Amino acid sequence: MAALNQSEMSVYPVDIRGLVANSVAADATYSGGHLGPQMMNAQVGRSWLQASSLDSLRDFAAMTGGRAFYNTEDLAGSFHKAADDASSYYMLGYYLDTHNDKPGWRSLKVKVNKPSVEIRARSGFFVTNATMNSAMTRVMDEDFALNSPFDATSVPITLRWLGTAPDGDKRRVNFSIAVPSNGIVIDEVAQNRFSIDLRAIVTTDKGANAGKFEQPLQGNIKPESMAIVKTQGISYKNMMELPPGQYTVRMMVRDNLTGKIGSVSAPLTVN
Repeated sequence: MAALNQSEMSVYPVDIRGLVANSVAADATYSGGHLGPQMMNAQVGRSWLQASSLDSLRDFAAMTGGRAFYNTEDLAGSFHKAADDASSYYMLGYYLDTHNDKPGWRSLKVKVNKPSVEIRARSGFFVTNATMNSAMTRVMDEDFALNSPFDATSVPITLRWLGTAPDGDKRRVNFSIAVPSNGIVIDEVAQNRFSIDLRAIVTTDKGANAGKFEQPLQGNIKPESMAIVKTQGISYKNMMELPPGQYTVRMMVRDNLTGKIGSVSAPLTVN
């Protein structure tokens, strides 16, 4: 839910099962009793499971401002309706009440002056400790991003290998990281201040830990350089020392002003 809130995405779930018959009598694979309490319990259980599944679809849609589609054989029409519904919308925003720093769900309600209009808007959002103070979960969030099998996408990053150079028994592996200007926050009020963390872990083809890289980057961008940063983003070059072999590098970038994270995994061959 936090990722959906941050990316401002609405969920339009579609139950691709179409019309669902949850009757025990209509199921040829049912092997239980057909009389008495056993059949009644089986029927109640199936009805509860179907209702619970649809409730989950409706809840996700309502919480994110989308619409759920179910109990219909017109799957193509459902997808078309979802696409049409999301093709035009208004973006509303407001300032978070920082005096209320208690973590939990914050309810939202949107009203318009036309009573005949159907409104679809997210019903609320989660506030966590990181929402109020992104530094509180800094290390934990970074460790999770580095060890997760899924890429974090809140900060788009590009990782490039720039060749190797001999260094005794090891090799210097040169690399660059690029983050577009819309990927991080630059606080222009505070003299163009920015703060990001770069971290990487390197594993062998057998999954063993082969090294790590950590580099905080923070400071103030000069006014004459802001035009370049806004068009080209922020780039950073460095190197790692590794012996020859096959590796996987997991790279992570965290914007410390917002707590947003981006990560990517890349194969690496060192000859």
